[in-house]
Amino acid sequence: MLSSAVIAEVTAGLRTAGCVFAEEEALLLIESAASSAELAAMVERRVAGVPLEQVVGWAAFAGLRVHVQRGVFVPRRRSELVVTQVVRLLGAGAPQRPVLAVDLCCGSGALGLAVLHALEPRAVELYAVDLDPVAVRCATVNLAPVGGVALQGDLVAALPPGLRGRVDIVVASPPYVPTGQIELLPLEARSHESRLALDGGADGLDVVHRVLAQAGPWLAPAGWLVVEIAAGQADAAVAAARELGLPAYIVSPDDADATVLVAGAPDPADPADPADPRAPTGDDGPVHRLRAGDERAFADLVADWSPAMLRLARAHVSTAASSEEIVQEAWLAVLRGLDGFEGRSTLRTWVFSIVVNLAKTRGVREARVVPVSGLAVGDDPTSAAPTVDPRRFAGAGDQFAGHWSSTGQPGRWLPGPEQAAVDSETRRLVAEALVDLPEQQSRVVSLRDVHGLSSQEVCDLLGLTPANQRVLLHRGRARLREALADYYRGSEESA
Repeated sequence: MLSSAVIAEVTAGLRTAGCVFAEEEALLLIESAASSAELAAMVERRVAGVPLEQVVGWAAFAGLRVHVQRGVFVPRRRSELVVTQVVRLLGAGAPQRPVLAVDLCCGSGALGLAVLHALEPRAVELYAVDLDPVAVRCATVNLAPVGGVALQGDLVAALPPGLRGRVDIVVASPPYVPTGQIELLPLEARSHESRLALDGGADGLDVVHRVLAQAGPWLAPAGWLVVEIAAGQADAAVAAARELGLPAYIVSPDDADATVLVAGAPDPADPADPADPRAPTGDDGPVHRLRAGDERAFADLVADWSPAMLRLARAHVSTAASSEEIVQEAWLAVLRGLDGFEGRSTLRTWVFSIVVNLAKTRGVREARVVPVSGLAVGDDPTSAAPTVDPRRFAGAGDQFAGHWSSTGQPGRWLPGPEQAAVDSETRRLVAEALVDLPEQQSRVVSLRDVHGLSSQEVCDLLGLTPANQRVLLHRGRARLREALADYYRGSEESA
């Protein structure tokens, strides 16, 4: 057992190198090292900027320890949404027939491995494919012990021909960072992960397009394709799937900084018509499920959208009880009017518009007319008050005047084992800070950053000018950042 002096020494070295969670990382390195010499070498690599996961040799993903080696893409926690959707689509816990699964652009094989475990006790026949031979060797370490097969090749070209038309589920976390944004990625990713796993071409969708085009014919008649993408790529990805005859929709939950495209196998008896407004697209993907009487789809929408709907309604009525009644009325109106939905806006915008109209009518009846552009204390977009404490920036006489000061600079977000310890606490703090924001800032930040509405959609719903919407969003985000900074500064001072 190593002494506290060794722990303190390693922690100090990591902190000096800029590791935000130095103490947590120090404990992980000490736990992973077999000797003092190995510990020194591991600390040296971490100080040099090598991702912690590559240093210790594993990453935490979906409750598993996934083997990771030098140069291989480190699985991100956000990719766990892919696994969640697979479980929702295929079900878990029932000993049904075996599942045939394929993991494209597999990297370490984390997605395929997590799917296999999540579907237990069902048997899973798993094939994982990557173009990078280093990634394939790493995936083999993870998958071979559970019967999975890792193959080197270009997408489906590497698969055994006999799988064509039989695959139940294809998962993929392809490279989707636009080429022009690669240099904006953290140094750890740019310097220590394969560019093949990051660069998605000019718009980030080059490989996504190829996955959609190639995977469709390999799906079984009731098969599914679940692909991780960036939030801003949702509309383009759904459009690409529809052009290929794949019914598709987007999943982007409030509580996860993640977005996935879910596409079904083409149905020869009922092909998707891109001109048909009832065909699934973007946020309207659930429309065809709702019209088919899918109660699970309706329950998911109610759970995901009702909090924002309550906040919208509360801006116009006098009591929380009234806002709850309005949301219930809105959902009934959605069910009654679903057949008339023509797809001229997203489904979400249509639903939120129903809430606003009902709330305004109720507000007039209650004789409490409050303009949605009315701003609470601290909401005034013309205020000259700074959104970030000026003391966090270097002063005029400093060599780097206007830049972050040494004590004011925000900490870095580090993916991997050390982040697991702070994720849930951070989400709780953000949720509490969001409630404490001035009313209009809270609504704007919630609609933009939590529910993913566009700037124009928020302006239309709240009756704001684009300039005021931008200011409210900026000030709300700044207050959330400051709330987090205050909390973690306090934690460090009390430690």
